Amino acid sequence: MPRVVVPISLPKELNLEVEKKVKQGHYASKSEYIREVVREDLALKKKFDRQERRIIAKGLKAVREGRVSKVFDNPKEMIKYLRSL
Repeated sequence: MPRVVVPISLPKELNLEVEKKVKQGHYASKSEYIREVVREDLALKKKFDRQERRIIAKGLKAVREGRVSKVFDNPKEMIKYLRSL
């Protein structure tokens, strides 16, 4: 995969944490650590998207089956309820 150089600036405290990870041998370089963090973030987003789709499908099924007769004031309340089904 072609590489693109992306200069970034970090607050001193974050930079110290990144350097600590590299010095502890967890990563070969700061760049490797940043790439891993980005990959983890993308994987988490995909997982969250899949979970949301499952919850929505579960909710739609419950509605079709007549198991949901409640009106929700906000999406968080609805998601909490759907997770409990």
